[in-house]
Amino acid sequence: MKTWAIGIVASSMVLASTSALAASYANENQFAVDGKAMKVTETSARLLSNPEGTAPLLVEDITDGMGKTKIPGYKVMVMTRALSTAFDARKKDDGTIENLKTVHRGGKILFGIPVKNGKMNVNEAKVLSLGLISDEGKTFTPNNKDTAPSGEQKFSDSSKVTALSYKINSLTLPNLKAGERVGGGISYKLHTVVDGHTYDVSANTVFPSVETKGQPKHLKAFPAKANVFEANR
Repeated sequence: MKTWAIGIVASSMVLASTSALAASYANENQFAVDGKAMKVTETSARLLSNPEGTAPLLVEDITDGMGKTKIPGYKVMVMTRALSTAFDARKKDDGTIENLKTVHRGGKILFGIPVKNGKMNVNEAKVLSLGLISDEGKTFTPNNKDTAPSGEQKFSDSSKVTALSYKINSLTLPNLKAGERVGGGISYKLHTVVDGHTYDVSANTVFPSVETKGQPKHLKAFPAKANVFEANR
């Protein structure tokens, strides 16, 4: 896969067709399953970047060959969810220690955003993959000690996606070149029907966390899924 790195020269980068120099956001995060609202607490982002993490990575084709033509652009994963974090509770295979995150419920959407002449067009964004987690039916009694159980992944490569609609109103990244990993934000809505169940995910919020993924192995971690891509309208 051919890739290019695009530098960020503004204090923030607004990925919106309206191309404002700044965008304001509320503090709204929503997730619902079959019409039932389920409390979520934040919307964070993860994106492919150059190795230094100072700029998003321009990939040759956001569709990974599934489209009629190649579409250069960025891959940005948006996660609207409820999660718990345990400090230094996870030991990785290489021996390093990091925080352990437990996701209880929420939606994870991988957007492919076309880029032409250095400009992003969120109106032509494609949903490339989904993650849908629910803890519906799990019981938990708060006891000032334990963490609520993790949710279950409801989406797989074999899931049947019978409806998919979405709109990104605004997408802004923090100043990656300066090392910022907090800030920017997003305003978006998504509705989908997966395996007979409806899911509605939306947010209008600042990003509390933006992760950059710039190692070669990460290119394979942001793939387009055929069952999702084919549901794009």
